[in-house]
Amino acid sequence: MTKTLFAALCCTVFIMSCSQKETTSAKVDNIQSKQERLTKAFETIRNQKDFMGSVTVMHKGKVVFSDSSGFDDISKNTKSTTQSGYLIGSVSKTYTAALVLKAVEEQKLRLDETVEGFFPTLENGHLISIKNMLQHRSGIANYTKKGKGFFNYRTQEQSRDDMLKRILALGSDFEPDTKAKYSNSNYYLLALILEKVYQQSFDNILREKITTPLKLTQTFQVDKTVQTQFSYSYKEEQWSLFPASHLSVGLGAGSIKSTPTEVAIFYNALFNGQVVSMALVDTLKQIKNGFGLGIKPIDFFDHQGFGHGGTFDAYNTIAAYFPDEKLTIVLASNGSNGNFHNIYQQLLKSYFNQTLIDLPVPPEQLKKYVGTYQLSPEDKYAFSFVVEDGKLAVIFPDGYTQKMRYEGNSRFYYDQTNAKPVIFQFVDDGASVIETYGENGSETIKQKVPN
Repeated sequence: MTKTLFAALCCTVFIMSCSQKETTSAKVDNIQSKQERLTKAFETIRNQKDFMGSVTVMHKGKVVFSDSSGFDDISKNTKSTTQSGYLIGSVSKTYTAALVLKAVEEQKLRLDETVEGFFPTLENGHLISIKNMLQHRSGIANYTKKGKGFFNYRTQEQSRDDMLKRILALGSDFEPDTKAKYSNSNYYLLALILEKVYQQSFDNILREKITTPLKLTQTFQVDKTVQTQFSYSYKEEQWSLFPASHLSVGLGAGSIKSTPTEVAIFYNALFNGQVVSMALVDTLKQIKNGFGLGIKPIDFFDHQGFGHGGTFDAYNTIAAYFPDEKLTIVLASNGSNGNFHNIYQQLLKSYFNQTLIDLPVPPEQLKKYVGTYQLSPEDKYAFSFVVEDGKLAVIFPDGYTQKMRYEGNSRFYYDQTNAKPVIFQFVDDGASVIETYGENGSETIKQKVPN
């Protein structure tokens, strides 16, 4: 080898080495900057003292940020920690879906299998498949919906037979697989199916298939009232204690207790093929009418993710996995003053270093948009706008109210946690409004109702 060639080779190796070091350094700096932004954002949240809960952010399976705020038990001055446990509500559905897919993997169930053999008197049981139930396409009525009696018995222990009778008595809302409608009944029944095929309790199945293999020691299916198990939950009004539900009413649909870190470990493992095969993970992510199998699409600007939100009593949780970024984020709360979703948005903004435009709006301009807007006098989905704390807020037909951010040109955004933003574009000084779901979604034009 000539001296010139040797020198050139050494130079090349040196340059490659430097390049690798620079790349590695840049990655470290990148994660460090994310951690710094998250720390600053959560410190601001904690100082506002209107949120109690914990968060875990994981990158490539490693926890890069975790923190907590508030109290597990206000009466005893027990502060929350990163090990605090929370009822994760409907995030439990992701676990139930994973267990169903595990049963499919073990050839105990088929996704196209109909359920009349499990529930002979279920309306349309011969048409409803396991997959229909996982994707909320079964038509089975939701037992927790207002008017269904749930709030009359939720604090009392319910046997599986009693709950099954209640669900069967509700009947069907639509023909199976013709549309999608969220129903907790699907997941209660799926939990019963799992117990039948495995001849074990749901908690034992969860332990055998998920928590033991992943070494999760703080994740359980809870069958009792929540207060004796972990943190209390509190209503908004001066943090008054929320009357606890008996967790027998949430089997498979919303009664798993965990910590944000353990939920993050599960989500990361699930989406990386460590719970079921990647082929079944791909099936899990098949979205139809807004629903996958135990998950929903969760997007943040151009970052595409999958996950689920959950509410039970005064607990709120959201868990999401963003495949391209290898990011898992879990936020859980046992008390929030209507700001849970905004806090989740703040944390994502900090992680991605994303700045949302929120311009001030002159009061005289806001007044032009106040009022009720509808397609016609018979419109059941009319919504209203009011001014709250100097911001325009939308009131949906069910009474849910949400403040919005302003991007200018009479354009307001309601940034949803589990879905694309809803955009309201006012025209003709508020005479009408164009509602759009997402930046390129279909438009609905509603007219302002005259005073």
